[in-house]
Amino acid sequence: MKLILFPPVPLALGIGLLSGIWLGVLIFSLLYLGVLYLAEKWGSDGWLLLFCGGEPLVLVTAGVSWEGAVLLQVLVLWAAFSLTSDQSAPGGGWVLVGSGCILGAGAGIAALGKVGPALLVVGGLMLLAFCLVWLVEHQMRSRAEIGQ
Repeated sequence: MKLILFPPVPLALGIGLLSGIWLGVLIFSLLYLGVLYLAEKWGSDGWLLLFCGGEPLVLVTAGVSWEGAVLLQVLVLWAAFSLTSDQSAPGGGWVLVGSGCILGAGAGIAALGKVGPALLVVGGLMLLAFCLVWLVEHQMRSRAEIGQ
């Protein structure tokens, strides 16, 4: 496994220990490691799964440290893009997508400070739905390739 895939876990655990939310961070860190195993097993198709698996870590740390959450978002995005082998998009496109994700996470973090736990639940449910749709699409594509 690539070394770049692991830095989100110690950073999140450090933020969790310093802020007193270590149990939630520990649970989502184990989830991230499980998703990391699946994403590595699926190869270049697993980058989106890894990104979705890292977002709960970002959201749980956003409530106590928005600076740490933005840094964690960058590390999760970097780890996810390190799994993709699609080089068809120009480098500027990846920078634009990454900047949009980071700005979106910053807006979400700012909203979490004002809206509260309801937004966290809605965001988690949206990530779960997105991950399930992607998983079904991946399975259907795998079966179609086997049938040909």
